[in-house]
Amino acid sequence: MRVKVLSSCSLLCLQHLGQAFLPCDSKGLRNNFGKKGKRGSGVKERGDGGLCFSCQVIVMVKVLLDFGFLLLCCASQVSLFATLWTVAHQAPLSMGFSKQEYLNELPFPPPGDLPHLGIEPTSLVLTPAQIKSICQAILDSGKQYAMKKRKPFPLMYSYYGTEYLGAAHGLSSILQMLLSYHEHLKPSDQELVWQSVDFLMEQEQNCNWPPELGEAIERENELVHWCHGAPGIAYLFAKAYLVSKKPQYLDTCIRCGELTWQKGLLKKGPGICHGVAGSAYVFLLLYRLTGNSKYIYRAQRFAEFLFTEEFKAGSRVLESIYSLYEGFSGTVCFLIDLLQPNQAEFPLFSVFV
Repeated sequence: MRVKVLSSCSLLCLQHLGQAFLPCDSKGLRNNFGKKGKRGSGVKERGDGGLCFSCQVIVMVKVLLDFGFLLLCCASQVSLFATLWTVAHQAPLSMGFSKQEYLNELPFPPPGDLPHLGIEPTSLVLTPAQIKSICQAILDSGKQYAMKKRKPFPLMYSYYGTEYLGAAHGLSSILQMLLSYHEHLKPSDQELVWQSVDFLMEQEQNCNWPPELGEAIERENELVHWCHGAPGIAYLFAKAYLVSKKPQYLDTCIRCGELTWQKGLLKKGPGICHGVAGSAYVFLLLYRLTGNSKYIYRAQRFAEFLFTEEFKAGSRVLESIYSLYEGFSGTVCFLIDLLQPNQAEFPLFSVFV
């Protein structure tokens, strides 16, 4: 399995070797990466000359393949999907380990690690009734918590006592999953979801969102990550736009992209959770939403930054090098998606299906 995955990706890179990408210029990359209190990229909009971008991507992928850092987490979890229905009703509401995670087909523990519900899965695919049941459990949990805490909006959740807003542990990814299965919700429940989406949009602070509800963003501690902040919350508003076609959701998503362009070069590594690749995925999302090629260019420039000495010297040392979210596996997913931007999707966090 591993050899086939590695070989397939190598062939994919070679097939795209001669394709035309915008030219890149490492001298054109200018940012605030190393300056205290700033995460801004300040990357120039233009570059010229230098190695063609497809070659740079292939070099990067080759280096990662040589060390075996390729989708190991994903490949090792394929056999576990049969426990989807059993697990879904037992999980807390967070992308770290959650009901909406299973609706989005993320990995989960084997059945021996969890209580048995007396329901045997008959298929690797959830039935409409099972999907509806999981969505109802998510809705009931959010309604009960919002009423208990007397929230001025209909759905809210907490994760270990914290009312997170971001994609990894918070409200935005829960609402995104509910919108992904909106046809399974009653009209009255659909309205509650949309009210909560609009409430979250109102929590925007200078194109960003704090990690938890009620916090004020302090510039020196601002988080611009997929897990916390605009780069992750953008996916909710992308889904809201695709479902409703209302322009305010696309406008919000575009603002998320602009903030990411200014502040998305991160010191925490190359990964997709709180790293450079996770930031750059927003540009591929916006390209698919708008068709504007400037977003491919921006994604290319963020990828180019991974090659720089500045990034190598200033980036945090990885603890989980095989990890999909924190390690190189997610980074390789981004680089491969950069070669086929019309099909790009943040790993296991689908918006366009």
